Amino acid sequence: MKLKGYGKEIILSCFLLALVSLFLTACVKGAARQNRTGVQIMNDYLASRGENSYVSESHTDIMRLDIDKVEKSDFVKGTFVDSGNSYEFAVNVVTGQIYTSERVPEFAACCSRILEERLGLDPNNCVSDYLLSMYEKAWVRERNEWPGQMTSIGDVLPVDIKDMENFASQAILDDRYHIILNIVCKGEDIREDRWNLSDTEDWGNVSVRLYDIGDSEKLPGREELKWDYMQGLSGNKVELSKKQIRLSK
Repeated sequence: MKLKGYGKEIILSCFLLALVSLFLTACVKGAARQNRTGVQIMNDYLASRGENSYVSESHTDIMRLDIDKVEKSDFVKGTFVDSGNSYEFAVNVVTGQIYTSERVPEFAACCSRILEERLGLDPNNCVSDYLLSMYEKAWVRERNEWPGQMTSIGDVLPVDIKDMENFASQAILDDRYHIILNIVCKGEDIREDRWNLSDTEDWGNVSVRLYDIGDSEKLPGREELKWDYMQGLSGNKVELSKKQIRLSK
Protein backbone atom coordinates (compact mmCIF):
# COMPACT_ATOMS: atom_id res chain seq x y z
CA MET A 1 0.00 0.00 0.00
CA LYS A 2 1.34 3.39 -0.96
CA LEU A 3 1.38 6.11 1.63
CA LYS A 4 -0.13 9.44 0.81
CA GLY A 5 1.77 12.67 1.52
CA TYR A 6 0.32 13.23 4.97
CA GLY A 7 1.04 9.60 5.93
CA LYS A 8 4.71 10.02 5.07
CA GLU A 9 4.82 13.26 7.08
CA ILE A 10 3.36 11.50 10.14
CA ILE A 11 5.90 8.68 9.94
CA LEU A 12 8.75 11.14 9.43
CA SER A 13 7.54 13.22 12.39
CA CYS A 14 7.37 10.14 14.61
CA PHE A 15 10.86 9.11 13.50
CA LEU A 16 12.27 12.55 14.31
CA LEU A 17 10.54 12.60 17.69
CA ALA A 18 12.05 9.21 18.46
CA LEU A 19 15.52 10.48 17.58
CA VAL A 20 15.05 13.57 19.77
CA SER A 21 13.81 11.37 22.62
CA LEU A 22 16.85 9.10 22.33
CA PHE A 23 19.19 12.09 22.28
CA LEU A 24 17.62 13.69 25.36
CA THR A 25 17.61 10.37 27.21
CA ALA A 26 21.32 9.89 26.45
CA CYS A 27 21.99 13.46 27.51
CA VAL A 28 20.16 12.97 30.83
CA LYS A 29 22.03 9.73 31.52
CA GLY A 30 25.34 11.41 30.79
CA ALA A 31 24.37 14.30 33.02
CA ALA A 32 23.55 11.95 35.91
CA ARG A 33 26.92 10.20 35.66
CA GLN A 34 28.73 13.52 35.49
CA ASN A 35 26.78 14.82 38.47
CA ARG A 36 27.83 11.81 40.56
CA THR A 37 31.47 12.40 39.61
CA GLY A 38 31.29 16.08 40.53
CA VAL A 39 29.63 15.37 43.87
CA GLN A 40 32.31 12.80 44.70
CA ILE A 41 35.06 15.32 43.96
CA MET A 42 33.32 17.90 46.13
CA ASN A 43 32.70 15.46 48.99
CA ASP A 44 36.36 14.41 48.95
CA TYR A 45 37.37 18.06 49.17
CA LEU A 46 34.99 18.74 52.06
CA ALA A 47 36.21 15.63 53.90
CA SER A 48 39.83 16.76 53.48
CA ARG A 49 39.01 19.92 55.41
CA GLY A 50 37.89 17.87 58.36
CA GLU A 51 34.67 19.81 58.73
CA ASN A 52 31.04 18.82 59.15
CA SER A 53 30.06 19.80 55.60
CA TYR A 54 27.90 18.16 52.98
CA VAL A 55 26.56 18.74 49.47
CA SER A 56 22.89 19.75 49.69
CA GLU A 57 22.07 20.10 45.97
CA SER A 58 23.85 19.50 42.70
CA HIS A 59 23.29 19.31 38.95
CA THR A 60 25.30 19.01 35.77
CA ASP A 61 25.69 22.31 33.95
CA ILE A 62 23.58 22.14 30.78
CA MET A 63 24.01 24.86 28.16
CA ARG A 64 21.58 25.82 25.42
CA LEU A 65 23.92 26.41 22.51
CA ASP A 66 21.19 27.00 19.96
CA ILE A 67 17.41 26.99 19.81
CA ASP A 68 17.45 23.21 19.33
CA LYS A 69 20.86 22.32 20.77
CA VAL A 70 21.71 21.60 24.40
CA GLU A 71 24.98 20.20 25.67
CA LYS A 72 26.76 19.47 28.94
CA SER A 73 29.74 21.57 29.95
CA ASP A 74 32.53 19.99 32.01
CA PHE A 75 31.00 21.42 35.20
CA VAL A 76 28.78 20.28 38.03
CA LYS A 77 27.23 23.06 40.12
CA GLY A 78 25.27 23.16 43.33
CA THR A 79 25.26 24.13 47.00
CA PHE A 80 26.85 22.76 50.13
CA VAL A 81 26.32 23.39 53.83
CA ASP A 82 29.12 24.15 56.27
CA SER A 83 28.51 25.00 59.95
CA GLY A 84 24.89 25.82 59.15
CA ASN A 85 25.76 28.21 56.30
CA SER A 86 24.93 27.47 52.67
CA TYR A 87 27.38 28.20 49.85
CA GLU A 88 27.53 27.70 46.10
CA PHE A 89 30.08 25.45 44.45
CA ALA A 90 31.20 24.39 40.99
CA VAL A 91 33.48 21.50 40.03
CA ASN A 92 35.23 20.84 36.72
CA VAL A 93 34.97 17.07 36.46
CA VAL A 94 37.84 16.90 33.92
CA THR A 95 40.46 18.95 35.78
CA GLY A 96 39.14 18.51 39.31
CA GLN A 97 39.26 22.27 39.91
CA ILE A 98 36.86 23.36 42.66
CA TYR A 99 35.18 26.74 43.08
CA THR A 100 33.05 27.98 46.01
CA SER A 101 31.35 31.18 47.09
CA GLU A 102 32.89 31.19 50.58
CA ARG A 103 35.42 33.98 49.91
CA VAL A 104 33.32 36.05 47.51
CA PRO A 105 32.58 38.83 50.09
CA GLU A 106 36.33 39.17 50.74
CA PHE A 107 36.96 39.29 46.99
CA ALA A 108 34.27 41.95 46.48
CA ALA A 109 35.72 44.09 49.27
CA CYS A 110 39.16 43.93 47.64
CA CYS A 111 37.73 44.82 44.21
CA SER A 112 35.83 47.77 45.69
CA ARG A 113 38.87 49.12 47.49
CA ILE A 114 41.12 48.73 44.43
CA LEU A 115 38.66 50.40 42.06
CA GLU A 116 37.80 53.21 44.47
CA GLU A 117 41.48 54.06 44.79
CA ARG A 118 42.02 53.86 41.02
CA LEU A 119 39.11 56.24 40.50
CA GLY A 120 40.49 58.68 43.06
CA LEU A 121 37.79 58.00 45.65
CA ASP A 122 38.45 57.78 49.38
CA PRO A 123 37.36 54.27 50.50
CA ASN A 124 36.41 55.81 53.86
CA ASN A 125 33.76 57.85 52.05
CA CYS A 126 32.26 54.87 50.20
CA VAL A 127 30.19 51.78 50.84
CA SER A 128 29.59 49.16 48.18
CA ASP A 129 27.62 46.10 47.20
CA TYR A 130 28.33 43.68 44.37
CA LEU A 131 27.13 41.14 41.83
CA LEU A 132 29.56 38.52 40.56
CA SER A 133 29.34 35.80 37.94
CA MET A 134 32.37 33.79 36.92
CA TYR A 135 32.73 32.31 33.44
CA GLU A 136 35.04 29.49 32.38
CA LYS A 137 35.64 27.56 29.17
CA ALA A 138 32.83 25.06 28.81
CA TRP A 139 35.15 22.22 27.85
CA VAL A 140 38.79 21.46 28.49
CA ARG A 141 38.94 19.80 25.07
CA GLU A 142 37.93 22.48 22.58
CA ARG A 143 35.06 21.65 20.23
CA ASN A 144 35.45 22.70 16.62
CA GLU A 145 31.78 23.52 16.16
CA TRP A 146 31.70 25.74 19.29
CA PRO A 147 35.17 27.33 19.55
CA GLY A 148 35.83 29.39 22.66
CA GLN A 149 32.47 28.49 24.22
CA MET A 150 32.15 29.82 27.78
CA THR A 151 29.71 28.90 30.53
CA SER A 152 28.67 30.68 33.70
CA ILE A 153 29.63 28.73 36.82
CA GLY A 154 28.01 31.23 39.19
CA ASP A 155 28.97 33.41 42.13
CA VAL A 156 32.10 31.40 42.93
CA LEU A 157 35.90 31.61 43.04
CA PRO A 158 38.72 29.03 42.89
CA VAL A 159 39.40 27.53 46.33
CA ASP A 160 43.19 27.71 45.95
CA ILE A 161 43.58 31.51 46.03
CA LYS A 162 46.66 32.43 48.10
CA ASP A 163 46.75 36.25 47.92
CA MET A 164 43.25 37.72 47.58
CA GLU A 165 44.45 41.28 47.01
CA ASN A 166 46.62 40.23 44.06
CA PHE A 167 43.92 37.88 42.77
CA ALA A 168 41.33 40.68 42.79
CA SER A 169 43.73 43.02 40.98
CA GLN A 170 44.08 40.48 38.18
CA ALA A 171 40.39 39.55 38.10
CA ILE A 172 39.42 43.17 37.40
CA LEU A 173 41.33 42.85 34.12
CA ASP A 174 40.03 39.36 33.29
CA ASP A 175 36.95 38.95 31.07
CA ARG A 176 35.99 35.73 32.86
CA TYR A 177 34.88 37.68 35.92
CA HIS A 178 31.65 39.63 35.41
CA ILE A 179 31.67 42.15 38.24
CA ILE A 180 29.07 44.81 39.01
CA LEU A 181 29.81 47.17 41.89
CA ASN A 182 27.29 49.62 43.31
CA ILE A 183 29.24 52.23 45.27
CA VAL A 184 27.52 54.91 47.35
CA CYS A 185 29.76 57.90 48.06
CA LYS A 186 29.60 60.74 50.57
CA GLY A 187 31.56 63.96 50.08
CA GLU A 188 32.94 62.90 46.68
CA ASP A 189 32.67 64.82 43.43
CA ILE A 190 30.67 62.38 41.29
CA ARG A 191 30.51 63.86 37.79
CA GLU A 192 30.44 62.25 34.35
CA ASP A 193 33.38 64.38 33.16
CA ARG A 194 35.60 63.55 36.14
CA TRP A 195 36.81 60.37 34.42
CA ASN A 196 37.55 59.33 30.85
CA LEU A 197 37.92 56.02 29.05
CA SER A 198 41.67 55.89 29.68
CA ASP A 199 40.78 55.31 33.35
CA THR A 200 38.87 52.13 32.48
CA GLU A 201 40.51 50.89 29.27
CA ASP A 202 42.25 47.94 30.95
CA TRP A 203 39.13 46.69 32.76
CA GLY A 204 37.60 43.36 31.90
CA ASN A 205 33.86 42.78 32.35
CA VAL A 206 33.55 45.32 35.15
CA SER A 207 30.76 47.82 35.66
CA VAL A 208 30.96 50.39 38.46
CA ARG A 209 27.88 52.42 39.39
CA LEU A 210 28.66 55.43 41.53
CA TYR A 211 25.95 57.13 43.60
CA ASP A 212 26.46 60.55 45.19
CA ILE A 213 24.55 61.19 48.44
CA GLY A 214 26.13 64.61 49.06
CA ASP A 215 27.74 65.83 52.26
CA SER A 216 24.78 65.95 54.60
CA GLU A 217 23.63 62.35 54.30
CA LYS A 218 24.97 59.53 56.45
CA LEU A 219 26.57 56.62 54.64
CA PRO A 220 24.24 53.61 54.66
CA GLY A 221 25.20 50.19 55.92
CA ARG A 222 26.01 47.61 53.26
CA GLU A 223 22.83 45.72 54.14
CA GLU A 224 20.81 48.82 53.18
CA LEU A 225 22.00 48.86 49.58
CA LYS A 226 18.84 47.35 48.15
CA TRP A 227 17.18 48.20 44.83
CA ASP A 228 14.58 50.54 46.35
CA TYR A 229 17.22 52.45 48.29
CA MET A 230 19.46 52.88 45.25
CA GLN A 231 16.61 54.06 43.07
CA GLY A 232 15.55 56.60 45.69
CA LEU A 233 18.88 58.44 45.73
CA SER A 234 18.60 61.91 44.19
CA GLY A 235 22.29 62.78 43.67
CA ASN A 236 24.38 62.17 40.56
CA LYS A 237 24.72 58.60 39.36
CA VAL A 238 27.61 57.74 37.06
CA GLU A 239 28.21 54.34 35.46
CA LEU A 240 31.70 53.38 34.31
CA SER A 241 32.81 50.41 32.23
CA LYS A 242 35.54 49.57 29.74
CA LYS A 243 33.62 51.05 26.79
CA GLN A 244 31.61 53.89 28.27
CA ILE A 245 31.19 56.45 31.02
CA ARG A 246 27.74 57.90 31.33
CA LEU A 247 25.41 59.76 33.65
CA SER A 248 22.85 57.21 34.78
CA LYS A 249 19.20 57.87 35.53
